[in-house]
Amino acid sequence: GAEVRVASSHGACRARLRCSKTCRRGVAAMETGPWFRGRNGFDQGGNPNALTPDIPTSTLSQATAAQSCLVRVTALEDMH
Repeated sequence: GAEVRVASSHGACRARLRCSKTCRRGVAAMETGPWFRGRNGFDQGGNPNALTPDIPTSTLSQATAAQSCLVRVTALEDMH
């Protein structure tokens, strides 16, 4: 798959594109990526945490509250 830039209002990351019939049209799904390697709001490693807000679910769990976020997927060469 092609390398793409996935961006949200919180940040952006590099990812590899793969189309699947098991995912609805207009929906993007990302697996947990490697350690965050971000600079200037862009994560080179493909970590989806770069796309989500850092808001805990509660003071007890401190887990992420993000279950989804709106993103835009563009060709990586469009960044230049």
